[in-house]
Amino acid sequence: MMSNLKILTALPTALLLTLTSAMADGDPESGKAKAQVCVSCHGETGMSVTPQYPNLAGQY
Repeated sequence: MMSNLKILTALPTALLLTLTSAMADGDPESGKAKAQVCVSCHGETGMSVTPQYPNLAGQY
């Protein structure tokens, strides 16, 4: 079960990522630069580097 701190951190982060993706400019290089914050936990290919973070490229 996620701790309250993780939930309180995850919700604003998800909202921010949703809003910024809605304002996408269609520039792949810009997208790669913006995704670096996600890559640090979820891996370069969307496969999580640690079990505490979910895979973005599918489930375990």
